[in-house]
Amino acid sequence: MNPIHFFIAKHKHLKTKTTLITHWLPLIIWLLVIFIVSSIHGSKFQVLPFNTITQIHLGELLSYRQATFHTFEYGLLAILTYRLLRLKLNHPNNFIYLVSFTSSILYAISDEVHQYFVPGRFATLTDLIFDTLGIVIGLFSIKIFHLIIKKRGSF
Repeated sequence: MNPIHFFIAKHKHLKTKTTLITHWLPLIIWLLVIFIVSSIHGSKFQVLPFNTITQIHLGELLSYRQATFHTFEYGLLAILTYRLLRLKLNHPNNFIYLVSFTSSILYAISDEVHQYFVPGRFATLTDLIFDTLGIVIGLFSIKIFHLIIKKRGSF
């Protein structure tokens, strides 16, 4: 597959089996990864055998890592969702961005609700904000990619 088509998904001629492997499967696997990571008991993240000072610094580092992870995981979700919808829907690009954004946000909300019921985990607005930031960055990166490709004349 041409790397340019990873984002653009302009090849609507793909057969069903190929579409399943190239577009559906990555999205489904990523949704499962998010769900599984959200299902991990909270105590698994808090086993830090260091002294108090190191724990404070490590705790800050983990919060930055967590924010980065939330941003990355939902940015990738938005990209994968966009790819599939771009291939399957015959609508203007702005509509596909909107549906990708909305479905990704709804999954982020459901993920926070899910975490509320996992022992040692919490549903937080902060996580949802970083999820939303990731979604926006993911969709924005696609938009920038489209503009670059269009400017080069390859699109």
